[in-house]
Amino acid sequence: MTRVLFKILARLSPAMADLARQSYYTMKGWRIDELKRHIENKPPYSTLTLDYTLRAAFDQKTSGERVAFISCLPPMKSGVATYSLYSWLNYSGPLDIFTPVIDDDWFFATARLLRGDGSGPRLFNVAGFLSMDQAASYSSIVVAIGNSNHHLYIFDLLNKLQMFSTLERVTFLVHDPCLLNLVQSGSELAPPQFQEILAKLYEQSLPKSSSQGLSHRELIAEGILGVRYFYNRGVKHYLVNSAAAKILVESDLRGTGALIRQVFNPVFSPIDMNKDDRPSLPTDRLVVGTYGVPSFDKGIQTVTEAIRILMKRGENVSLVLSGFNAARFVQWHETIFAGIEMEIIESPPDADFARSMQKCHVAVQLREYQLGESSGVVPQLLTLDKDVIVTAAGSFVEYGDAVRQVPTGISPERLADEILVLKTTPIAAENKRAYVETHSPERFQSRFAQLFMKPAAPRRTPSLVAVEKS
Repeated sequence: MTRVLFKILARLSPAMADLARQSYYTMKGWRIDELKRHIENKPPYSTLTLDYTLRAAFDQKTSGERVAFISCLPPMKSGVATYSLYSWLNYSGPLDIFTPVIDDDWFFATARLLRGDGSGPRLFNVAGFLSMDQAASYSSIVVAIGNSNHHLYIFDLLNKLQMFSTLERVTFLVHDPCLLNLVQSGSELAPPQFQEILAKLYEQSLPKSSSQGLSHRELIAEGILGVRYFYNRGVKHYLVNSAAAKILVESDLRGTGALIRQVFNPVFSPIDMNKDDRPSLPTDRLVVGTYGVPSFDKGIQTVTEAIRILMKRGENVSLVLSGFNAARFVQWHETIFAGIEMEIIESPPDADFARSMQKCHVAVQLREYQLGESSGVVPQLLTLDKDVIVTAAGSFVEYGDAVRQVPTGISPERLADEILVLKTTPIAAENKRAYVETHSPERFQSRFAQLFMKPAAPRRTPSLVAVEKS
């Protein structure tokens, strides 16, 4: 009976049906399983890798200035983790990378991959950062952060750094200008107290709210993104990946005097793949793909309705849905996908995720709103020479003519037309190639070196297949 009611509600309002389903799961106690998984997966301070790091601190013999880059790395399932690994492959320079460790074997395999012929970055456990800093005296400390709970370890790190008065050397590389989830989770404040703290930080009165406080979206509407929290903790320097992100961070930190500089998201293919390994695309069917965590904010319903319109027009069309929680999302919202031929790829690892991108003729990546956050999906699609439709909002605008840009709130009919345009008139390959070349990891490394260190020549490293097999 409950399942029938959910289906009826889904026809009337998919978003309300999702809210009702989540509430039901919570009341039934199903969230306890998720809590257990969270506790079990909490990154431990690995004794083996910590010993390795502390030994390096006591044996430190490197002369000259070095830079520390701190970030989560794979196997953490985070776009920032993948970005941080691939940004520093093929680099030779005075760089040490620190990461929380959840798998010793993966850590040492990654350390070997990064080190290459012995001139590449050294990898250490972030739990031993202060000891290494005392030995290496890092000239700069760059911390990559996003808005997910993968980055909660930085709160412990900030506490240590504050005690040792080293925050003046810290720069935050901000992948998501909106950091409200990270701030609220890390500060461990209840919603009313969290809202009260933000009102004081931003020196503005906030609308009255329920006992649960304002939602993050309501706080965003008030011009509050949460970056100022870290400025108040002592972090005065920031890097962002796009002009759109810079505008947002500047607005959030207005009047503080913070230094905000712009780099860019390097474009890379997530795995080494020979052309012979790439799946052949069907010639008798148009395949549309959408990638990443599916949600209504990402226009998934607009995509499915556009596909039905194409089917009514006589097009033989199918959908590839690939990303975290994809299968469960389809199960929860069966009516949205009813009657559509599709392939669902649930929570794929990097290699399978990349292969799933190769299965489409046209990729559609929509956003109801875009807050300047980094996108790993669109650049990866461009490296595979895919035609991509994106919403012309936020940092997506900066893809220029390498993608097909459509307005926010596009109708299913208009989206169907745009998909057909790309079917008959693909985006010029040179446009995509130019974007990939001007946003390469080597150019990112050069820009980073200009800001923090002496430029260093790129080098060759082993194949990334080693990472996939570790």
